Amino acid sequence: MKSLKTNLVSVLGKETYDSWLLGNLLKSGKYSKSNVSIIENPLVSDWITSKIISNTSGTTKKLTKTTISSKRNIVKQFQDYVIYNEIAFENVEKLLKESQLERNNRVSIYIDYLMKLGKLENSTIVNSIQGSIMSWYSFNGKRISDYKETYKSGTSDKDELILTNDDVRNIVEGLNTQYQIAVMFMYGCGFRISDVLLELPSSKPNSIKAKYRFKKFKDHYYIKNFTTYKRQVQINYVFIPTELENTLKGTFGLDDLTKLDFTKLFMNRSAKNPKRIESKSVREAIEKRALKLDIIHKVDAFNTDGTLKKNNATKEPEKTFDLKFGNHTFRKFFTTKARDPELLFPEWL
Repeated sequence: MKSLKTNLVSVLGKETYDSWLLGNLLKSGKYSKSNVSIIENPLVSDWITSKIISNTSGTTKKLTKTTISSKRNIVKQFQDYVIYNEIAFENVEKLLKESQLERNNRVSIYIDYLMKLGKLENSTIVNSIQGSIMSWYSFNGKRISDYKETYKSGTSDKDELILTNDDVRNIVEGLNTQYQIAVMFMYGCGFRISDVLLELPSSKPNSIKAKYRFKKFKDHYYIKNFTTYKRQVQINYVFIPTELENTLKGTFGLDDLTKLDFTKLFMNRSAKNPKRIESKSVREAIEKRALKLDIIHKVDAFNTDGTLKKNNATKEPEKTFDLKFGNHTFRKFFTTKARDPELLFPEWL
């Protein structure tokens, strides 16, 4: 378990903390011997405190109602998992004493149970619950290495954009430098856009210092103990391809990337009000470039009943993309090409 310099009460404020205790975060529980809430267990309170701090680190970020609500829901999802397993709130450490195989099976059985009850309507809910449980294990030094693969209802692999090597190169060449670096981290390291823009440049808790920095092994740079933003899974070593290394060196004027301050990544060039670029703008830039290259096309959009979709204001027909160009497109490219060292790491050979 990671030690924290603060606690959940001080992060939330006493009024909000008390409302959590009096709300749907139960006290006692059927299998508890004492009248405690699950957030009174340090293994849980430190975990959720860390997640709140991670979302509010930086000088401009504040604790919003949306953040409070989402983190409360995460705790509720973990609490339901504990109750299902008939474990007292004060004894959740029992879950950490199991082998990895036992942990994997326990989570899998729970998700199967919820699916059979019809409580999981779509893949988003499944991923949310699995993510909350995996995050708790990861924070406390244990991993879940197996989980349910899910797909959104109504979609299929044939509708997804499959990029070729040339597609990737041509798209990247037409982007500005900040967007190029973001995309290179996605297709070169397998990161989600949230990993790139939110986790990678984040600061340490209660500090302005960067959480991550490059280290060097022989001639290659890597990030140690990177924790993914969505699932909170720790990756021990993330090596970067030489192409990304050279782009970073040229952009920041550095010969040694161990000196790079990650908190300076992905900032716009406004001298008065520098802000970090947003995932929406990255995606729009990628889509614009892909349209120009004729990799994807715009087609008429239709409602679920088959009628042509029209803009409410202009009454003009709306357009959509013929193929799904989501935030995972480049990450999926990485997973399919990772076994090809000549593509990602040609200078290493």
